[in-house]
Amino acid sequence: SELTTAVSMLELWERNHARELGLVERGLGTQRAVIDADTRRTEVKADLARAEQRLRSLGLTADQVAKVSARPSGSSAP
Repeated sequence: SELTTAVSMLELWERNHARELGLVERGLGTQRAVIDADTRRTEVKADLARAEQRLRSLGLTADQVAKVSARPSGSSAP
């Protein structure tokens, strides 16, 4: 579903952002790559919010939406 795809993409871009930050800290990456990863992460967060809102507009409660979008434990995504 759109929601599970958005959750997966957010997890991916959270990891990419963290990786790019780590590379910059070690002098191996560019600030541009960090900005790109941060931008994409922000876009995916908006996609996730839209998908959650669609489910709420279809009548799901906030708790039901949260269960559907539950991320595996250990995820750094909000």
